[in-house]
Amino acid sequence: CGAGLSTLVFARGFETYGFGSSNSRSLVSLEQNLWVKKAVETRLQGCGLEQRVSVMHSPVSRGGEYQIDPNQLQAHLGSKKVDWVVIDGPAGPDGCRASTLPSLAQFCRLGARWFLDDAYRDGELEVLNQWTGLTGVVVDGIYPIGKGLGTGIVTDPGHVGQSH
Repeated sequence: CGAGLSTLVFARGFETYGFGSSNSRSLVSLEQNLWVKKAVETRLQGCGLEQRVSVMHSPVSRGGEYQIDPNQLQAHLGSKKVDWVVIDGPAGPDGCRASTLPSLAQFCRLGARWFLDDAYRDGELEVLNQWTGLTGVVVDGIYPIGKGLGTGIVTDPGHVGQSH
């Protein structure tokens, strides 16, 4: 979530460590800004990394939350489930990332690993507190890397978002 340099790094990593050898692996990046989406796609093409990488435009609401098109995401995934989610978007006001994991959890496999970037910021700390109270999600903590990297797993993909 949040296309940019990380999309390129993940795509190169997948290609280098098996991405090119398996048709079952793909990378989907969500981006709120059409200009950034197009720039990332151009860079992927320039690096020869555009195969099995999709940059999906996900505009944001007035509150800054992704407006994810579940049909578009499901069409890309087919019968596959998401193994891990890196949340570094959307950019917006404090708390705008709170709905991101609950929105994406239905597409995750049981035990999918998630990461929340910038986890030491006030808004993201509040998001982690909210996610601690959700069924179907375990918050493991924060790795002290950069601005903090929150992490956990999806334990019940079909029921994330219901409060304890």
